[in-house]
Amino acid sequence: MELFNWIISKPELVITIIGWLVTYWFVIHAQDKQHKNEINHEVYKELIQELDNYAGQLSEFSSKVQSYKFTKSFKHMGTEKQAVKKWIDETIQSGTNLQFHKFLQKWESYEIFIQNLQEIILTFKRENDKVMESFQNTFLLNDPEEANNKDAASFETKLDESWELCVNVSCYLMDFKKVLQNYFYKQYGLKAVKPRVPEDKKYLVLTEKGLVKN
Repeated sequence: MELFNWIISKPELVITIIGWLVTYWFVIHAQDKQHKNEINHEVYKELIQELDNYAGQLSEFSSKVQSYKFTKSFKHMGTEKQAVKKWIDETIQSGTNLQFHKFLQKWESYEIFIQNLQEIILTFKRENDKVMESFQNTFLLNDPEEANNKDAASFETKLDESWELCVNVSCYLMDFKKVLQNYFYKQYGLKAVKPRVPEDKKYLVLTEKGLVKN
């Protein structure tokens, strides 16, 4: 009681103590906020890194698929069969190097930070599954060399379809990165990055709401 009365008798001391407490609270709050910001940035950075890794793998695979057309140039030299066989081996290798699962693993490990983006990841996965299904059906579940020898025109059509799927997913990769950037940095008052605008309106854009026409 005496201590309380003594403190009351010294208002300047009370004001100083309150000032210290308020300052301490603001410092702790600021440190906690800074820590959360750093974690969010690291999560975003690692997700983007995995997306970039996969984008490189997908680009290599789609390039291999498209390079089938160049094997025709070996026909006049009588080495077309050897060129096709080599192309098949290289394309299968690049297809098996597609590692979208690594991005999914990273995504699942950070699920607590991205709970509001479950719909878009399912949409993105579904579109990528189309690429993998096309690759497996054309190169793994069937004999691509036999298919080429039996009906080269039909085989090339399947490759064109596979390449188109790869192009779509490559565009969705860019869209997905915009969604992540807007999601992680909207709290800082930064201007949102606008969605992609395809020249041909028949192509869809991946937004936080899923696939939509622009």
